[in-house]
Amino acid sequence: AVMHAGRIEQIASPTAIYDRPATRFVSTFLGASNILTGQPGPDGVLHAGPDGEARVVLPSRATAAGPVTLSVRPERVRLGAGAEGLENRFAGEVHSVAFRGAYAAYELHVPALGQIIYAYCHPQGGLGESAHSQGSRIDIGWRPEDGVIVEDNA
Repeated sequence: AVMHAGRIEQIASPTAIYDRPATRFVSTFLGASNILTGQPGPDGVLHAGPDGEARVVLPSRATAAGPVTLSVRPERVRLGAGAEGLENRFAGEVHSVAFRGAYAAYELHVPALGQIIYAYCHPQGGLGESAHSQGSRIDIGWRPEDGVIVEDNA
């Protein structure tokens, strides 16, 4: 179980809590998460970003009456060629990259979303090498089913 401010946020297995968090707090409790907010359309698309023009396809093309908060884990975000053909694909620029042993942790500035998106990818090439360097412009993306709609309790 995960508790916050004296109340139970979610009761589930550790795997379920990590993969399918119920709330915004839970989505960041066991690690990093990309949080996107916006207004959903009747077509199951979240209108996100500074001007609401970025279209983010929601899992199962979910619809809601009010604002939606979407959580996407960094290891679900694909970069470069891995983002080709994905419904949720945006242009980004590598803000920073850090080698963390089993993966490279990227911080990517995504203008359409108006925020930094985090991505964890297996290193390419030799030990400590990353496929994309700071300042590189690359596409980023994720599949709709890799996102989880969470209750926004922030």
